[in-house]
Amino acid sequence: MALGDLDRHPVCPPYQGYWALRLAGIGVVESIKHPDRAARAQVAAARECGFDGYEMAWDLFAPVQALGCEIKFLDSGTVSTVSTIVDSPEDVDRIRLPDLRRDARLQSSLESVRLIMEMDGANSFLHATMSAPFTLVGELRGLENLLLDSLSDEDLVTSMLEAATDCVLGYSREYLDMTPDMVSFTDPTASGALISLENFRKYSLPYVKRCSDEVRSWGAKSMVRVYGDDRLEDTDSIGADIYSMDTAVSVRDACRIVRGALLGNVDPIRFIYSGRDSDVRGEVDRILSSARERGFILGAGGDIPPGSPLANVKALLR
Repeated sequence: MALGDLDRHPVCPPYQGYWALRLAGIGVVESIKHPDRAARAQVAAARECGFDGYEMAWDLFAPVQALGCEIKFLDSGTVSTVSTIVDSPEDVDRIRLPDLRRDARLQSSLESVRLIMEMDGANSFLHATMSAPFTLVGELRGLENLLLDSLSDEDLVTSMLEAATDCVLGYSREYLDMTPDMVSFTDPTASGALISLENFRKYSLPYVKRCSDEVRSWGAKSMVRVYGDDRLEDTDSIGADIYSMDTAVSVRDACRIVRGALLGNVDPIRFIYSGRDSDVRGEVDRILSSARERGFILGAGGDIPPGSPLANVKALLR
């Protein structure tokens, strides 16, 4: 589906996977054991809400467990990392693309993707969500350790990022073999709340760009997240097809600076989870008053939290 063919601003959550599972009463472990149930939950939620596009693969941290980290499944939401695998520079070699045929979470996700494509591929713009390399390294090394490394050991961080990029692209290739429309790369560990603009340019930007370029060379589209107004010009240099804006990003500034299509950015906590449907509609009107007529996709400024009222999510579609 081509989002630009619509006569209105398209709506794409864009990260609704765990919310849709919770809406259907499906736990995370159940969704992995029964990918058919997970697929039906996504398609049902998308049809109920009138989404023009949505994520069909949401387990962005699947590589973490496959690479050897201990993890913890929650009742809903992103799987938590409990232990790391890189405790010293000698452990960097542990970051290598695993045997993807033996990654149960990936194989379950691919089956969900196959079923969603079969049920809704002709009607919706579908994407797979992946962790960007810097955020993936934060899971494998530990966030605090990575942030300290970024200040004191550039060689170590670079070697981890090179290895993590190979992993991210390996998983992305698996999804693209299922012929989705796009891969989305999200890098929250590289936000302004955690690293400086200088380190963002050094440790996040080039690796996200490499992932984006590779995906586009394979014939698919790429989407990247934008975290903060101070990163708009740098992020625009990635050359992605779509930029998903965090709630901290000014829509007006982004429309002025960023050349690619923009997506966002209703606050998912303040309005979609905690507000009323009338609050969501009011925020939608405010955002669209600053948005472009074309090249703008309406959605949330982050993951739609599990437990968000259905009426609030439906309110994204004016």
